[in-house]
Amino acid sequence: MGQLAIHIGFHTNEKPYFCVTCPASYSCGAGLTQNLVKKHNEMKIGKKCNVCQKLFYSISKLQVHLRRHNGEKPFSCLICSKIFVSKSNLNKQSLIYTGSKPWKCPKCPSKFRGKQGLNKHITAMQSVKAGSTF
Repeated sequence: MGQLAIHIGFHTNEKPYFCVTCPASYSCGAGLTQNLVKKHNEMKIGKKCNVCQKLFYSISKLQVHLRRHNGEKPFSCLICSKIFVSKSNLNKQSLIYTGSKPWKCPKCPSKFRGKQGLNKHITAMQSVKAGSTF
C-alpha cells in the first residue's frame, strides 16, 4: 500500500490489516506487525539489535535504534544546526520554531507538540481523576 493510501486511511479510519489471532485491525502493516510482536510474542517477525538484543517490529525503527549505539545523527535543523538520529525528531524540533501544537487533548483545551506529550498529559489526568472517567 502506498504512503498516500495509508495517510488517507488514517483520515477515513479504514483498517484493512487484520490480526488472525485477535480482533484487532490496523490502517497500515506496521501496526499489525507491532501487534503480532508485542501482543502475541511473534518473535520470528521481529528484528533484534545485534548490540543490545532489543526487539523491533520494523527495520526502520531498528535502524534509528542502531544510530543511537553508533552516534550517527544524519538529520540536522536548518535553523539551529542541532542534529538528530531520526527525521521524526527533526520534525518535532521544527514545531518549536513554528509554535505549532497539532496534538489536542480530546477532553480539555490543552494542545501538545507531539503525541508523547499528549499521552503523558492523559496519563497524568487519569491518575489525578482516579476513579472517574477522563
